Amino acid sequence: MPFLPILFVGGGLGYSFVPLQAVASISLVDAGLTAGFHFDLLPSLSVRAFRSGGYFYVLVNDGIWRGGANPVVAGGADFSWAITPAIGIGLGAAYRNYLGLYNDLAVALGMSYRFGGTSGQEAKPVQQIQAQPKPQPLQSTPLPLRVGRRAARGE
Repeated sequence: MPFLPILFVGGGLGYSFVPLQAVASISLVDAGLTAGFHFDLLPSLSVRAFRSGGYFYVLVNDGIWRGGANPVVAGGADFSWAITPAIGIGLGAAYRNYLGLYNDLAVALGMSYRFGGTSGQEAKPVQQIQAQPKPQPLQSTPLPLRVGRRAARGE
């Protein structure tokens, strides 16, 4: 957000496969919005704290194929380190509550790549130096003649 760079918003879509028993499992699809704070601790190290909310749909894979939907809420934090301007690694943790189903603690280790190798900052325009005007010879113009009383007194 250009007006307050420490804030961020985002969205997400996820899929999870959770085995329950040897013959049953659940498939979970969720979508939601995220908002939080982003702090640069060092030029290459940053931390984020976030909250998110959305909706999930779960399908029980037990041969009967039952399903249902409910809200999901989450909160967490992560660290990211830019190894180069284009490549970074991150480590994070989040508490997720799939309301009416289960809750968990998710731990993530990931890697990112920025196409173009930029640091994510806005490109600054190159300062252009204007050429100095070439010196021109002075043109001599005759001084106006003074007449009257003032001319006699030297004014």
